[in-house]
Amino acid sequence: MFKKIFILEDDPDHRDIMEIILKDADYEVKSFPDLRSFKAAIVEEIPDLVVMDLMLPDGNSLEICKELKETSATAHIPILVLTAHTNPLKIMGVKYADEFIAKPFDNDEFERVVRNHLSGA
Repeated sequence: MFKKIFILEDDPDHRDIMEIILKDADYEVKSFPDLRSFKAAIVEEIPDLVVMDLMLPDGNSLEICKELKETSATAHIPILVLTAHTNPLKIMGVKYADEFIAKPFDNDEFERVVRNHLSGA
């Protein structure tokens, strides 16, 4: 059975790149361009891992991280947050994220981080 990963990223190019990397690594991937579609999907289906952009045009990813970690059905899901911010003070507020990945990211490093979180490493 394939591990399921949800990607929440508004930039179609970044979303496509992550989908290709993860599908090539034999993960089942579902991607969402906005919070609305992501929230609708996560009620129906629980992923094994979530990758989300920090900055979204239709909502606050800080809030969705908090909601996921404070809900019993989703609290166990690792959340990887993508950010272009290099200022640690900007990203410190995302205390519910399991890891931060800086944009632009190295494809191999991105896949390694995902694999480590899914294997419990």
